[in-house]
Amino acid sequence: MVAQQQSKLSLGNSEEERLRLAHRVEELTAERDLGVRLLRESEERYRSLADHQRELIFRWDSRTIITFANRAYCHFHGRSHADIIGASWLHDLTPEALQLELARYRDVILADPHRLAARTVEYPMTLPDGGRGWFEWSFYPCFDEQGELTEGHSVGREITGRRSLEQELLDSEERWHFAVEGSDLGLWDANLKSGEVYYSSRWKRMLGYADHEIQGRLEEFSRLIHPEDLPRLREVVAEHYASVTELFACEFRMAVKGGGWCWIASRGKVMARDEEGAPIRMLGTHTDITARIENEEMLASRTRELDSAREALEQALRLKDDFLACMSHELRTPLTVIIGQSEILRDQIHGPLNETQQKAVLSVESGGHHLLALINDILDLSKIEAAMLELYPEQVNVEQLCVACLQFVKQQAHAKRLAVSMILDPAAVFFRADSRRVMQLLINLLANAVKFTPEGGEVGLQVTGDQEGGQIRFLVWDTGIGISQADLARLFSPFVQVGSGLNRRHEGTGLGLALVERLVRLHGGGVSVVSEEGRGSRFTVTLPWEGYGSGGSATLPSSGERSPAPEVAALPSDEPLILVVDDSPATVEMMREYLRGCNYRVTVVTGGEEAVALARIGFPALILMDIQMPGMDGLEAIRLIRRLPGSVADVPIIALTALAMQGDRERCLSAGADEYLSKPARMAELNIQIRKLLVPQRGRA
Repeated sequence: MVAQQQSKLSLGNSEEERLRLAHRVEELTAERDLGVRLLRESEERYRSLADHQRELIFRWDSRTIITFANRAYCHFHGRSHADIIGASWLHDLTPEALQLELARYRDVILADPHRLAARTVEYPMTLPDGGRGWFEWSFYPCFDEQGELTEGHSVGREITGRRSLEQELLDSEERWHFAVEGSDLGLWDANLKSGEVYYSSRWKRMLGYADHEIQGRLEEFSRLIHPEDLPRLREVVAEHYASVTELFACEFRMAVKGGGWCWIASRGKVMARDEEGAPIRMLGTHTDITARIENEEMLASRTRELDSAREALEQALRLKDDFLACMSHELRTPLTVIIGQSEILRDQIHGPLNETQQKAVLSVESGGHHLLALINDILDLSKIEAAMLELYPEQVNVEQLCVACLQFVKQQAHAKRLAVSMILDPAAVFFRADSRRVMQLLINLLANAVKFTPEGGEVGLQVTGDQEGGQIRFLVWDTGIGISQADLARLFSPFVQVGSGLNRRHEGTGLGLALVERLVRLHGGGVSVVSEEGRGSRFTVTLPWEGYGSGGSATLPSSGERSPAPEVAALPSDEPLILVVDDSPATVEMMREYLRGCNYRVTVVTGGEEAVALARIGFPALILMDIQMPGMDGLEAIRLIRRLPGSVADVPIIALTALAMQGDRERCLSAGADEYLSKPARMAELNIQIRKLLVPQRGRA
C-alpha cells in the first residue's frame, strides 16, 4: 500500500517535472524566436539604415571577408551585392593603401588580434569616373568573450575636397613662408592682451640674435628701440589703435647685438579687436633699411655738394653772361661809331674822297665788320653751350636763301678771282627752319671755302632734296688747300684752327665750324666733311625737310651787281624829326651826321626822362632809343611813352642798343619797341627801318 502510494507520488513528481521542463522549453523557444525576430528586425533596421547612408559601410570577419556592404559601397565599386559579399575588402584598395594595410594585418591581426583597436585612416582610392580621390575610413573591431576578433565594421567617407583644401592651405603657408623668408622680411605676431609675441627667425637674425636669445614678449620689442625714436613710434601705434590710420607704418632704429643700430621699416595692422573695439592682436613685418638710409644720407650729402657746385656754376655762368654782356656792350659801342663813320665816309656824305681815301675807309669798315662777326660768333656759341639759343622756324625759300648767302661772300670771292657756282634741286623749293641761323651757318662754310681756296680756284653751293627721307642737303665745296685726316677729328671743336701753318697764313678764331655744327644739331640735322690735302673740301649739311614743291634754277648775280634794296614808299617832302636817345657822345655825333645826310632833322637827348618829356608833347616823328643809360633806362622810357594819352603813345620807336644777349630782342619788343637793332647796325639797314616806320606817319611834324 505504502509502496503504491510512493510510486504514485514519484510518478506524479516526474510528470510535474516534465511538464515544468516542457513549459520551460516553450519559454526558451519563445525567447529564442523573439531574440531571432528581434535580431532579424535589428539586422533589417541596420541594413535599411546603412543602405540610406552616403558613407561607404561594410562588415568583415577576422579573415577580411566582407559579410555585409551597403548600397553606397556597392555603387562606388560598381559591383553587385552578391559579388562583394564573400570577397576580401583588401581587394578594393589602391596598391599603396594595400601595402600599408597588409603590413598592419600581418603585424597586428595575425600576430596579436588583441592589439587591434578602433582607428581612423585616410586612403587614396580610385573613383568611379576613373579619377583619384581620398577617403577617410573608420574601423571598429568586435571581440567575443575570450577576446578573439569576430568581425569588424568599417565606415568610409570621401574627403577629396577637404584634402585639396588642406593641401592648398599647406601650399599657401609654404608660399607665404617662402615669400617672407625670400623677401627678407621679419615677421611678428603680437597678442596685445597677454603681451606674448611671435618673432620669426629672420626678425631675430636681422638684429644679430639667435632664436633662443629673444624672448617672445612685447617688452623685448620696446627694449630694443632707440630712445629717440620710441616716442614717435608710440604715437604712430596709438593712431593706428584708434583707427586713425588703416595701417601702422614707421621707420626707426633698433639695437643690434654687439652694439650699434640698424634702421627698420615696420609695417603692421590690427587683426582682431574685442567687443569694445580694443585691439587684441596685431600682425606685422620688419625690413632692414639700413643700407637705404645710408644711401639716402650719402645721396643727400652728394646732393648738397652738387647743389653747392651747381650754385657755384650758376654764379660762374651769371658772371660769364654779365662779362659777355658787358664786353658786348663795351665793344659794340665804339664799333657803332667806327662802322657808322666808315659808312658815312664811304657814301661820301661829307664830300668826295680820292681813291686812296676810299681804300682806307673800306679797310676800316672791313675791320669793323670782322670784329663784329667775331663778337657775334662768341655770343652765339656761348648761348648754344648754355642751351639758351632759341630757334624761330619759318617757311624758307631755298633759292632766296642761297642767293643771299653767296651775295655775302661775293666780294671776297671776286677779289681772289674765284669761280663761284650754285646748283639747286628743282624739287627743293621750300623747307622749314630758322632762316637767319641757316643763313649764318652757310655763310660760315662759304666764307671758309673762299678763305682757304687759292686765287683762281672754285667754290660751289649745291642743294638736293630727299623727299622720301624727308631731308634737304646743302653741299659747300671748294678746290682749296684741304684738311689732313689727323685734323678732321677736332675740326668742329671751338677755338681750334687745324694746322699750325694755317694759323699763320689765315686769320680767324676757329669758332666758325664749331658754331656751324651746333646750329645744325639744334635743327635736328647733321654735318659731315670729306677732305683731302691739296684737293679741297666738301661740307654737307643735312636738315629736316618739311614741305615739298617744284622749282627751277637760279642765277647767281655777277660780281659787279648790287643786291636790290627793299622797296619802301617815298617819304613826305618835309624833313621828319628823329629823336636820338643815347648817352654816348661819339655815337650821338655819328648818328646826327648820318641822319642829317639822309635829310632828317635830328634832336638828341641823353636820358630816358627827357625822351618821355619830348614824346609827351608829340615832338618827334620817330625815336631811336638806346637801352643802357644812367637814370631811367630805355626799357622803362618805352613803357612810359606807350602809356601816354592820345596818339603820342603811338610814336614809332626803334630800340638801337648794344644789348645783344639772349632775350634782349624780346625784352625790347615786349616793352613796346616797334623794331630792334643791335649795335653796330648798318646805317643803310637803319635807314630802311626808319623809312618803313615813318611812311604811315605822313604828316607828323
